[in-house]
Amino acid sequence: MVDGNNGGATSYLDAAYLSDLNFKVDFTPTTINSSAINTIAYIGGLDYNTGPGITVGIDATKKAPTIIATIKGSSSSSVTLDSGVAAQPDTRYTVVVHRVGSTITLEINGEVKAGAAYGEVLTGLQVWSLAAQATRSQGPPYPFQGTIHAFVVTGVQD
Repeated sequence: MVDGNNGGATSYLDAAYLSDLNFKVDFTPTTINSSAINTIAYIGGLDYNTGPGITVGIDATKKAPTIIATIKGSSSSSVTLDSGVAAQPDTRYTVVVHRVGSTITLEINGEVKAGAAYGEVLTGLQVWSLAAQATRSQGPPYPFQGTIHAFVVTGVQD
């Protein structure tokens, strides 16, 4: 549980390369910080702003805050999937980012809400972070307030 704008957890990921994967986070926001992207879960390099990395968050920079996922490749090119699902405080969500080959889908509570083609390589993944906790070399980005019930990243075998 993260009650304020500071908290969360971070540690080493130790995954040199991920291609096909499932990135799952189960959470309940208590407050949504307006005019910001509330970062819920992240895997990637030591710097949130450059690749590689995968971030799940709530984009509250527009009228209705929606659940999004952003994937940045090792070259820092990126794709953002917007679910169109308006996030509400005190509502539980299960989000899965699924990647096989160059096909990426964003699933909210068991339903695919967005998809894209993105074949960029994800190498040099070093850390994971929940609720926008600072990485070992950088302060926290826009934080998440609420409860993170589960966080799992697994490789996918065809």
